[in-house]
Amino acid sequence: MPLGPISTNNQMTPEFERLSERFKERKEALEAAGEKSISQKEIAKEVIEEQMEIALKNLPVAAVPPAKTPLVKDEEAENLIKELIQLAFDKNVVMAVERARKTGNFYLLDALHDRLVDEFYNQLVQQNKIKKL
Repeated sequence: MPLGPISTNNQMTPEFERLSERFKERKEALEAAGEKSISQKEIAKEVIEEQMEIALKNLPVAAVPPAKTPLVKDEEAENLIKELIQLAFDKNVVMAVERARKTGNFYLLDALHDRLVDEFYNQLVQQNKIKKL
């Protein structure tokens, strides 16, 4: 379920523009290398994963993983994911990932990853930066 335009006053946020530029660079690099079989959605996934890796690399690893991942209700999780996606595009992906990671809920982190990829791709299409294939 798309959140709507990730923008303020019909202008794209700086983070979305930065991610869009990274998407464009990655796509051009793949095309220059002769890679034509990779989908635009896969490129969007790589861009988001790259940002998530930066966030996860900078966070300390817990010495002992939690015995049980805290569960949250579906509605609560959905609201938190929406909030984190908005944070990712308003501020940056790294901040959203750090916040999700601090919950200790790895389901939430995985769901954030999946939804960020989908949302980023959908926004690229909506903003006519790419054509949906």
